[in-house]
Amino acid sequence: MKKSRLQAGVLLCCMSVGAAAADQAKQADQAPPAVPQAGPAPAAKGEIAEVIVTAQRRAESTQRSSLSIEVFGADKLQEGGIAQARDLVKLAPGLQIGQGGAATQIYVRGVGTFAATPLGNPAVAVNVDGVYVSRSPAVEGNFYDLERIEVVKGPQGTLYGRNASGGAINLITNKPRFDRVSGELNAEAGNYGLRKGELAVNLPVSSVLALRAAAQVVERDGYASQGMDDAKQRSGRLHALFKPSADLSLLLSADASHVGGKGPAYVFKGVDTTLADAVRARGGVLPTGLRVNGTDPQMQSLYYGIGAALGMCVPDAALAAAANAAGPAPVTGAPRGLCPAGQSSLLSPPGIGPHGAQPFVDNDFSNLSAELNWDLGAATLTVLPAYRKVENRYTTYALVTYLNDVDGQAETSHTRSLEVRLGNADGDAKWVLGAYYANEDQSAATATLAGALLARNINAYEITSESKALFGQVSYSLGPSLRAIGGLRHTRENRSIDGRNFSAGAGLPFVPGQPCYRQADPCLRDTFIGERDYKNTSYKMGVEYDLSRSQMLYLTLSTGYKGGGPNPVSVLGTANVASFYEPEKLTALQAGSRNSFLGNRLRVNMEGFYWKYKNAQQNYSTLNAMGNVVGSTANAGQATIYGAEFSVTYKPTPNDTLQLGVELLHSKFDAFRYASAGAIANVSTGCQVAPGTPFPTLDCSGFELPRAPKQSGSASWSRIFDLASGGEIEATLSTQFSAGRYLTADFTPASRAGGYVSGDFTLAYRTPRDDWTLAAFVRNLNDATIYTGAFTAPGVLRSLTLANIAAPRTWGLRLNKRF
Repeated sequence: MKKSRLQAGVLLCCMSVGAAAADQAKQADQAPPAVPQAGPAPAAKGEIAEVIVTAQRRAESTQRSSLSIEVFGADKLQEGGIAQARDLVKLAPGLQIGQGGAATQIYVRGVGTFAATPLGNPAVAVNVDGVYVSRSPAVEGNFYDLERIEVVKGPQGTLYGRNASGGAINLITNKPRFDRVSGELNAEAGNYGLRKGELAVNLPVSSVLALRAAAQVVERDGYASQGMDDAKQRSGRLHALFKPSADLSLLLSADASHVGGKGPAYVFKGVDTTLADAVRARGGVLPTGLRVNGTDPQMQSLYYGIGAALGMCVPDAALAAAANAAGPAPVTGAPRGLCPAGQSSLLSPPGIGPHGAQPFVDNDFSNLSAELNWDLGAATLTVLPAYRKVENRYTTYALVTYLNDVDGQAETSHTRSLEVRLGNADGDAKWVLGAYYANEDQSAATATLAGALLARNINAYEITSESKALFGQVSYSLGPSLRAIGGLRHTRENRSIDGRNFSAGAGLPFVPGQPCYRQADPCLRDTFIGERDYKNTSYKMGVEYDLSRSQMLYLTLSTGYKGGGPNPVSVLGTANVASFYEPEKLTALQAGSRNSFLGNRLRVNMEGFYWKYKNAQQNYSTLNAMGNVVGSTANAGQATIYGAEFSVTYKPTPNDTLQLGVELLHSKFDAFRYASAGAIANVSTGCQVAPGTPFPTLDCSGFELPRAPKQSGSASWSRIFDLASGGEIEATLSTQFSAGRYLTADFTPASRAGGYVSGDFTLAYRTPRDDWTLAAFVRNLNDATIYTGAFTAPGVLRSLTLANIAAPRTWGLRLNKRF
């Protein structure tokens, strides 16, 4: 069920509504109603069901919470076909999710991470049953047997710590129950070869022990050319709940997932007019299909044409001379592309040439965790230890070939964490105190392959991250209607890196003037070693005021941050010393209202927000100590973000439900300056460009934040038709919409995505006992073009943009059996 928000100025309107309902409010009990257990609460027919969440480490109704939170239950997730993180975009306004290779890039109101390497930190924390997922590819494989998903917008530094500057997404799984043996079977089939099956079984072993096992299998053909953008996933989860008394419970959890297939597509999005004309002038052809993947043969003449226009054609004699000077290095077969006769291209399209390989994803994730809850009377003790392992192997073709499996060595991550909390949700003071510890060890070897005659650029490194925190938060009743909120979290972190950069393979070592010319293979090009300590204190303060049992106002001020860390590069001019970037921070002022009217048949929620974003981390290209171009992260800018959210849920009859959610967003970089790789002539940007050493300086101040549409939202209508047999048919029509937005920080026309409107339709039949459901669905029924992310490489192919794209029109049948 959905929640929403209000523009700051609209609060006055809500207060006047409360005044108009004063007689009703005076007769109502001003004390908040008792809070049931987490999950959906039963509702009388014709009323809107209450939703209970645990985002603030205690069970509370969304209508009594001052969080900017949207909640989606199991039925909504099934109806929307939520099988991957990026599917959530259709449900939550202000949420944008794309792919950086296998990495999941999550943005909330323009705050996120353009990360595609193991070094990146997310800005939106994802937690599965309270356990933080530190590596973004491991977010996938968890979208099954879920009770609900909570999307919390805005900084969550007090309770969630680092990497929650933009918000948090909480996945809450179904837990074992003691009442009876039960289960659920879901099967789904559709176009593009979709085959999805889920099975969950609940087994009470005794009066003190219950088990729940769940599994999911997903198979789907690719949406893009060459079979890209496919799905192949296997996941399983086991819970064991031991409850020897009403005051003590221990939940043991284990899960594992495998994500395979070819991986996300990077389809042709655009190139600037000048280069497009230059390609055509040389006889090249631009692809015309909407879903032409970057490795498709249709792209070859485009790559070669841009390479020729940018001077990447070299006389064959010069290449031969360079190769002979260095030793045996055959240059036969060098691609001519659209180069003049007697010349060959230094550029090779991704996946073509001596470094070509088949695209693949071969990622494995596993998790072991426990949750102890012990009611001590005055407080409840919660202990949450966890271990999470990630193994990633994949190849991505986004302008250059990025290989995350060098000589059989996978990217690995081992994370151990422990959270201990004491809390009390009764009485005038509802509070939580806790301590948190996490340690992550990462190891990776990644290769970037940029051309047929260019060597493999290999980064091999080990990273350790340690985080320690103490935190507390309290909500204190100052009277029957007024509560004050206060929270604080102090975090200390240490991050270290021990890495090397190599050149390996034919090509670059045979070009005079390059650092590895005439040296052994592999050739060490850079060493980056170092560690950095960070510390941060986040806070939250606010007030909540009940106009009545069904109306509440709130005002909060909170902070959050995304951790700093190392780059795979030494400090320019200082060999061996690793470069580090600083944390980014966000401060948010949020004011809103929660309202229920007409006997809980009408719900109106509003929020206004004002965010200040400092030290925004930006990915860019720089030089290492050997003078080679490498990817890096720097603190590039500051921004202001403000706007409003508004949602309405209305049940005009017991069988009809109408929902509307809209977000209005204004974002602007107040200061955004960074250095870009390459000469000014090769820089493609909408920003101001000034000469600099070693690279030009780009000034993008004044632009809106990437992936921050000015308007976005969703609407739906659901109608239940009662049948004489006792069964029912439910028809649901929903739509999602978004204004245009930039996909990258290049701010070029090619990197801007247009607005869209997309619709879904579901028709479901439920038996009288509600033990069978058969549904037919059409998603994106108008086949809208929805871009979710993009990638550019200014130092390689100026202005060319490849993009992620959401699913086209899909249709199918879903069968659900409960027993």
